[in-house]
Amino acid sequence: WSKRQPARAKALFQAAIRADPRYSRPYAHLALVAEAEGDREAALALLRLALEKNPLNYRARAHEAVLLRSAE
Repeated sequence: WSKRQPARAKALFQAAIRADPRYSRPYAHLALVAEAEGDREAALALLRLALEKNPLNYRARAHEAVLLRSAE
């Protein structure tokens, strides 16, 4: 993702989710890709999934707050 290869990043995050659907980080990172692609609703849904998996994922919580705040 940091190399600005969203298609590759998306595939890798989706593979990580398939490998361990309970792990919250790939959902949060996939949300960054969705947001970069302009899909705010998908980004929020992915962040909420990340928070369901791990309510203490502070990065997902902070990013969700930023997206919700930007909608106001």
